[in-house]
Amino acid sequence: QTPLTVFIASGTYSPSTNMEVFPLPIIPHVTVSGSGRTDTILDTEETGTGFYSFDDGICILEKMTISNPGPGRRCVKMSETGGVVADIEFVNTSTSVVALNLMKCEEIEITDCRFVNCEQRWVFINESTAKVQRCRFENNTEFGGHVSFSDIEFTDCIFDNGLHSYMIVSVASSRFKNCQFSRSSNTDFGSPLMIDAGQCRLENCI
Repeated sequence: QTPLTVFIASGTYSPSTNMEVFPLPIIPHVTVSGSGRTDTILDTEETGTGFYSFDDGICILEKMTISNPGPGRRCVKMSETGGVVADIEFVNTSTSVVALNLMKCEEIEITDCRFVNCEQRWVFINESTAKVQRCRFENNTEFGGHVSFSDIEFTDCIFDNGLHSYMIVSVASSRFKNCQFSRSSNTDFGSPLMIDAGQCRLENCI
């Protein structure tokens, strides 16, 4: 199929500003591109998930901010697909919300994204293969990131989170290269990184 690109202009898209209805589908072989993280803002106002994909194929989502999904929802949920999530800011997710959720995905690339002020899971990756590059996880609280039954590589990422926010590797293979862990603290386990029956390799991390 011939790849197509859908451009989202600068502005704030939400139920109150332009009657936007969420969730929005990500169609295989289509790139959804905003005008930049500070220019294109999708605010679901707790009405639902921002974007979702359940189909085989390559999906690309880039250059925007996605915020405020409702309880039990996600900023982005991708299942059984491949593709790229690039230059996205995930912000202000509330309790029982996952910012980025990958389920049974193959060869996903997550690059130059920022996860900030998330109160629940900033990322939940299950039964997937992915590369996470140059991403920042900042000022997130409670729980944190969770990788399970997956093969994930983190490169040049910064983890700078608040109390009780940490990365869990559970029955998974994960590699951290040139990553920085700072300020993250967890009173239960005493570390910003928890390995639970998984394989984890750290290279040149601080």
